[in-house]
Amino acid sequence: MRKLEILDKPFAKRMRSRRLLITSRFVIFALASAWLWIGGSVAAAADGGGDGSPFLVKSWTTADGLPQNSVETIAQTADGYLWAGTRGGLARFDGVQFTTYGLADGLKSVYMVDLLDDGQNGLWIGTSGGGLSHYREGAITTFTTSEGLAQNSVLALAMTPDGSLWVGGDRGLQRFEAGLSGRPKDWRRES
Repeated sequence: MRKLEILDKPFAKRMRSRRLLITSRFVIFALASAWLWIGGSVAAAADGGGDGSPFLVKSWTTADGLPQNSVETIAQTADGYLWAGTRGGLARFDGVQFTTYGLADGLKSVYMVDLLDDGQNGLWIGTSGGGLSHYREGAITTFTTSEGLAQNSVLALAMTPDGSLWVGGDRGLQRFEAGLSGRPKDWRRES
C-alpha cells in the first residue's frame, strides 16, 4: 500500500497542477475577452461611425474643388499643405478647401505625373508633355526641352540628401545639382 500512496502523490500533485494551469488559463481568457469586449464597445462609440473602423473616411471630388477626379499623385510639403496632381490640374489642400493651378498659372500641361516636396516649402511638379515645373511662394516656373530639359514628359522625380533633384523620363535621367542657379543649362544629363 505504501507504494501505491507514493505513486499516488505525484499523480495527485500533477492533477492539482493541471487544474491550476487550466483555471489560470481560463481566468486570463475571461479577462482578455472582457477587455476586448469593453474596449471594442468604447472604440465603436468613439469613432462615431459605429462600423468599428478607427479611421475617418472622407472622399473629395470636383464637387469639393478638385480640378478633376483622377488623382495621379499626392505629396505633402513641409509647410503642411497636401497637394494632389490630377489629369486636369494641380490642387493644394489646406485641410478645408482646395486651391487649383492650371495653364493660366504657368503650367504647360494639366496632366500631373509626379509631385515632390523640395524641402523648402516648394513643390516640384512632373507633368506629361508639359515638362517640369516648380511652385514656390505662389509662383510657378516651368522648364521644357526649349530650356534644356531632356524630355517634356516627366515620369519620376527624386531628391538626394544633398538636395540634388533627379528627373526620370523616357530619354533617361537628368540631375539638377543643389545650389546652382536653377537655369536649365545647369542641368546635367546622366547616361
